[in-house]
Amino acid sequence: TPPSAISDISAPSRRTRTISFEWSSPFDNSGRVSSYEIRYLENDTNIKTRWLNANLISNLITPQNPNQKEFLVLGNLKPATNYTIAIRSKDTKGNISDFSNVFTIRTKAIPPKPKLVTVQFGSVILSWSADPYADGSLIYRVVRSDSPLVSATDANAIVIATTTQTTIIDSTVISNKTYYYGIVSYVDEGEYSPMETIIVTT
Repeated sequence: TPPSAISDISAPSRRTRTISFEWSSPFDNSGRVSSYEIRYLENDTNIKTRWLNANLISNLITPQNPNQKEFLVLGNLKPATNYTIAIRSKDTKGNISDFSNVFTIRTKAIPPKPKLVTVQFGSVILSWSADPYADGSLIYRVVRSDSPLVSATDANAIVIATTTQTTIIDSTVISNKTYYYGIVSYVDEGEYSPMETIIVTT
């Protein structure tokens, strides 16, 4: 008798390049199942009919006793892309279960690059805008350096503000000095948009 089919695949979290999946380990009359065959398709929901052509996930998951939560993080994905996943399980006698529920989820898009709108001097006032974004509320990180910036995480960059607003005032500048500013947007920490840069001489 084959194992019972998994029926509750879900995805409790998603990012731009990773998706976290979970499901309940299935029942088998011989106890726990021996292995999972996990496959996925990109921008294609016909995983049952294309099963052998779907991407096989090389997983090191050792199935647990029935009705325990199993977890899988699928990485190296493309942003703003639909992924469809399904699972079949096998028991120690080689019996293979029916297909699990077919689950489709989209990775988040890369946040939009901020667009500098105005710069005012004295205290440096930066204002910017960003394109609409459907995968969460944007957070902006504004950094400053005394030398040209490569990224918002440069070792020589000072974080001036982390904000959901689109205007900041930097009152820590001094006169007759050149500063390099960078602005990025993000929803998940570490997954930043391309950086908008501006050079300001006070």
